[in-house]
Amino acid sequence: MLQGAFTAVESASRQLAKRIRLLRAKQGLTQEELAAKCGISIKHLQKLESGKEDHEPRIGTLEKLSQGFGIPIWKLVKFDGKVE
Repeated sequence: MLQGAFTAVESASRQLAKRIRLLRAKQGLTQEELAAKCGISIKHLQKLESGKEDHEPRIGTLEKLSQGFGIPIWKLVKFDGKVE
């Protein structure tokens, strides 16, 4: 049962990574531009986009990303396969 919990977290990390990459591409931003716009380091953004972050991002990071993209947080973490 515990193993399934880890799988779910990894899956969420990979889904968030894909979502960030897709939104960034849709807005025509480089990693450097998005990191600057969000007020996070390029290294942190790269870790988030890799999906290999050893922990889930904090709510503050999600807020910064959503503000940088100009979308509400729920659209950032909505994993339905659509990029609005």
